Amino acid sequence: MRTDKPKKNDLFLDDNADLEGMLFNPRARGPVATGMVQQCAKLIDSVGIPELLDQWDHEVHAPSRGGRPAAVPMRGILILWLVLAWEHQPLQLKKLRDIITERLTPETAAILGITLDASVSPDGWYERARRSTNRIMSLIDYHPIFNRHRRLQKHEWDRVRSDRAEMAEVLSVRAHRADALMNRLLHATYLWMPKRLRSDKISVTIDATAVRVHARGIGIGRLASLDPEGTVSIEPDAAFWARGTDDHSDDGKTSITKMKYAYELELGVLTSNDPTRPEDIPHIVVGIGHHAPAFGPGKAARAMFENIVNRGLQLDHVIGDRAYLPGAKEADLQNYLRSTGAKLVMDYHKTFLGYQDSYAGAIMVDGNWYCASMPQKLIDASSRYRAGEDADDKNRSLTKTERAARAKSRLEQWHSDVEARAPYLFNRKELPDTKGRTPWMCPAAGNSPTAACPRKPTMLASGTVPLTIIRRPVEGPAKVCDNKTSTTFPAEAGGKFAQEYQYGSKDWREMYGHGRNSVESFNAYLKDGGTHALEDGSRRRLRGSAAQYFLATMTVVAANLDKIIDFAAQKVEDGLDYEAGIEAPRPKKRKPRRSTPQQRVTHQRGRANRNPVRT
Repeated sequence: MRTDKPKKNDLFLDDNADLEGMLFNPRARGPVATGMVQQCAKLIDSVGIPELLDQWDHEVHAPSRGGRPAAVPMRGILILWLVLAWEHQPLQLKKLRDIITERLTPETAAILGITLDASVSPDGWYERARRSTNRIMSLIDYHPIFNRHRRLQKHEWDRVRSDRAEMAEVLSVRAHRADALMNRLLHATYLWMPKRLRSDKISVTIDATAVRVHARGIGIGRLASLDPEGTVSIEPDAAFWARGTDDHSDDGKTSITKMKYAYELELGVLTSNDPTRPEDIPHIVVGIGHHAPAFGPGKAARAMFENIVNRGLQLDHVIGDRAYLPGAKEADLQNYLRSTGAKLVMDYHKTFLGYQDSYAGAIMVDGNWYCASMPQKLIDASSRYRAGEDADDKNRSLTKTERAARAKSRLEQWHSDVEARAPYLFNRKELPDTKGRTPWMCPAAGNSPTAACPRKPTMLASGTVPLTIIRRPVEGPAKVCDNKTSTTFPAEAGGKFAQEYQYGSKDWREMYGHGRNSVESFNAYLKDGGTHALEDGSRRRLRGSAAQYFLATMTVVAANLDKIIDFAAQKVEDGLDYEAGIEAPRPKKRKPRRSTPQQRVTHQRGRANRNPVRT
């Protein structure tokens, strides 16, 4: 046992030092850059958001809103939330308080419309920031609750739902406002891109991602068995998102370890119109929606695309996973998208493969119209391919080498069968009209037939072009066979499954693969703890569905801005000259992850200034 007195450590204060000497904040940040505040202000002002909020506020509090002007205006608080998100900080009111009390200069405060007052305590500024945020939330809160400071009892929650049903019309208006505000914020980032990157038509890939909330959830089974005095979740409008169910809903059977209490965020990610040039544009989010898991993806997606179209953007391709395309009802989503001129690209569950629909003597197979005389082997090609995959997955006796060889052979056969379908494929004569009706031509009709059929005399001279001979034509009356040129198909015919490209073809694989890669990559970037950490619910502490929607959107807006800046830096580093139309070849070597393109470009420019090349 040591009895000698340890030596004094000079790193620590003297034993008799005053505690005030220890008041050092290692987490303190410097003043917010004026340029940062100006840029955020320009973004919000560029799409008229302050005027929109003032208009809604006037509608709610007409003829006039009493009281003195707010110490923190709605425009100023929006700018502060965006600054916070762009700095990758937790979106919490105390962080806003810290900016106002410690990091604003007279110049940046003037941009925000805030008058700095040293006599106001930090708690006072916290309360002012909270009131200003709540003022915005009151305009868009489509799921109001009378008390968010505690967990409600079951009978109170039942009363809340009853009250909401009585004011459904008012809440519908608020929901539309919420979608309008969030999508307008995203539109500001789209307009922030140089005009040469904004094409006349855009392709969008839609997907939903579960966003965890900072609350303890209650499953449907436990909620149903609660007595009137039992307490529900502090976030009662959220729900459990289950990994194993088809629609990710809580079926009451899935283990809690495979679920998370969350909202779902609908994201429409900008995708290149040409999948062979995926790096022509930054893959940012241009449309957003928000709802509880398993709410009904079709209606949510419809609202998102309506907002995109109403902003003046024209759709080229729309790529979606199975929950949307073809999972949605065609009246909710697919037919609307086609009416805008969008080309749909989708995948199918194994139960939907092969024959899907028929009309006027034509059959729909894997999303395309074909001659009904197409061989059964080709009709079943995709079903056979998927069944082989499932069988090999269950066959434990296969070695890794055998499994890979069988998968390669099976894939090649599927691609060959898809190509063999082409001569039987119907051709679209014209684009759909305003009611979704489309004229289609039989493969044996027109000036460029791909098949020869006894029921359809060809216009080509004999032996001019090799044609697939249809040896067993459709029997009985059939419009597609009897009409000389084309047959008009209504929107309802094959509306759920129809898509632009042959399922499994090279064009389909490129477009679908590129779209899915774009959205999954953005989701991973958004949730990465090293970037915006959207997966961490503790970084977003405001209560309520509308508030969570708002904070998640601010995170996505910041991610968009980062993506655009990284894209620009990458192009500068690659030496691309858009103005001259010159594109330098990209180097083959992989770029290091220890630095960003922007850092490398800045370093190269600085080095060139320090050490100019001698001539």
